[in-house]
Amino acid sequence: MKSLKTLIFCILIQNTIMAQPLLDNPDIRIFPSTSHHQVEVSTVISRLYPNSILATAIRSNLVIIPLPNRNRTNFYTYSYDGGITWLGNNNLPNNANNGPDPLAIIDADGRGYLGYLRFLGDNPEDNPEPNIYGISKASIVNNFSIWNNQVNGCSPQIRTYFNDKPWIVADNYRMSQYKNNIYGAWTKRGGNYEIFANRSTNGYTSYSADILLSDVGKGQGTSIATGANGEVYICWAKSTDVDWDAESLGFAKSLNGGTTYTTSTPFNYDGIRVDVSGVNPIFNNTQVTDFPAIAVDRSCNSTRGRIFVVYPEKENGNGKAIIRVRYSDNQGSTWSAAQTVSIPNGRQNWQPAIAVDETTGAVCIIYYSLDGASGWGTNTYMAYSTDGGTSYTNLKISDASHITEIVDQVNQPPLGPLIKSGHYSAVDAYGGYAIATWSDHRPNQKWQIYSSRVDFNLPIKFYNNLATEDLLINGPLAYSKPNIRYEGGRGVIINNNNTSYTLNSGADAVFTAPQSVEWKAGFEAKAGSSFYAYIAPVSACNGAMRMANTAEEEKESIANIQVFPNPFTSHVSFQIDLQKASQLSINIYDIQGKMIDVSVQNTTINEGIYTKEFDFGHLSKGIYFYTLRIDDQVQSGKFVKM
Repeated sequence: MKSLKTLIFCILIQNTIMAQPLLDNPDIRIFPSTSHHQVEVSTVISRLYPNSILATAIRSNLVIIPLPNRNRTNFYTYSYDGGITWLGNNNLPNNANNGPDPLAIIDADGRGYLGYLRFLGDNPEDNPEPNIYGISKASIVNNFSIWNNQVNGCSPQIRTYFNDKPWIVADNYRMSQYKNNIYGAWTKRGGNYEIFANRSTNGYTSYSADILLSDVGKGQGTSIATGANGEVYICWAKSTDVDWDAESLGFAKSLNGGTTYTTSTPFNYDGIRVDVSGVNPIFNNTQVTDFPAIAVDRSCNSTRGRIFVVYPEKENGNGKAIIRVRYSDNQGSTWSAAQTVSIPNGRQNWQPAIAVDETTGAVCIIYYSLDGASGWGTNTYMAYSTDGGTSYTNLKISDASHITEIVDQVNQPPLGPLIKSGHYSAVDAYGGYAIATWSDHRPNQKWQIYSSRVDFNLPIKFYNNLATEDLLINGPLAYSKPNIRYEGGRGVIINNNNTSYTLNSGADAVFTAPQSVEWKAGFEAKAGSSFYAYIAPVSACNGAMRMANTAEEEKESIANIQVFPNPFTSHVSFQIDLQKASQLSINIYDIQGKMIDVSVQNTTINEGIYTKEFDFGHLSKGIYFYTLRIDDQVQSGKFVKM
């Protein structure tokens, strides 16, 4: 183990920065079954162990009984290598009594939870509908094979009503004042389809009283996200007419850790749902909803704090189903105009999910699309943005088309399809990659859960600016990309769990902390990689990679950076006012994360104004990004070619 306590220290293996394009890895059946259908998946990446993933989904029962909700149970699966291989169990832990609507979460300390609807009794005639959601909690941090017994996640409803469409999320942001709080929301079906919420501050040892968020019209399909300062945001689909299609977005926010909420209806949208069942002939009679999904940008980019909501709606109010997204930069008080992100030639597009990578700011939206000229051939797409949601690029992430159709239709009216094709797909993003999961019906298979890992070649920043905590870097991890930054409020410990951490050729990593940087066994920097370690103060991110903490540091920091003209047409100049002689590097990237220019690398520049002009006349129009490293400071920004 190596420890750095007092001096700024730099180790250079080889300062060769290489770029690779965005990579969509091959599809993987994450926990295959030849006898059970698998639908409706939930997936989450650990923020403490970035290669650990937990997922859960519905599987069909082999014995059909005449109650739809009893023909579905849940299973869970997990990966410790970033989604390359998966383990799991065909049942929930400890054979927990369960129903549909499964959810997977991992808290800030790396502990996993599984949530799911369940029935109060084992006799379907006594309790034919789910009226509570259950929770199973992993017994050991970052170990998803050993679990505690099932506990309740909310108060049970009386027989006249039942709970539906629950959502749970953990505040897994380590700098949040409400770190590890777990928030739940659901619909109480029966009267007005009311929306309720609650919270647990102790890992579901107990939970709060139910909080009513909405009792106007019908509310369903809750989704929850937490912000960089511990905010809680909940959204759902609202409708008032007999058609059940969404008419507006329901929205609630809490600024005190889920103790109280304020609610609003920020905008209207024309949903695609058809009646209470959701069975729609234009989707080959599968169940289709118009539920929204929500995510928050917690990155150190200029869009930090931006809330995104994605939802399906009818184009122009009466046309095909398209995927739309809006965002808010003021905690939901006002919202941007709607932006269509689905592919133009998709005949129908539905079932979106969204995530924002707080280490890069990449926005990832996945959805289904009937993308053939005719028939029911379906592919899964990811619309992604690397400019904070200003623009999106679509990537087909499914390797093969599947057929959208009903599952196990039986002639038992009015039950219809006893095994539903599911209401949810899932995506999560962290550490420079996204993991997308969805249900896929390929030839000669049951419906199965597939996953695709998408790697972004963008600058990555892992940070924990709490002065009382170290930033723990847990393997197994391997990086081949440039511009990986680690900042710890007290110290940085690399390969904290003594497995492996590898910098491959082309990787470029910088470790900064005010007290210590430590490497533990298993760290390896291969030829062609570079890594730097600095003992220097860090502070809360505000769009720059690092800002000075004291007045004395401020004098030694970057006094002024100007990029002009911006926008530009052919030539663009960087003007930097240096307070002292410094080592300067300038890296330029395109919107895909591809390196454009590295002509200024570790160049000694004297005190004063330094100007560097670039001839980018050959580049395409669009948004470009820069990263400046001046001694131990790194700052990023963007500029536009017209």
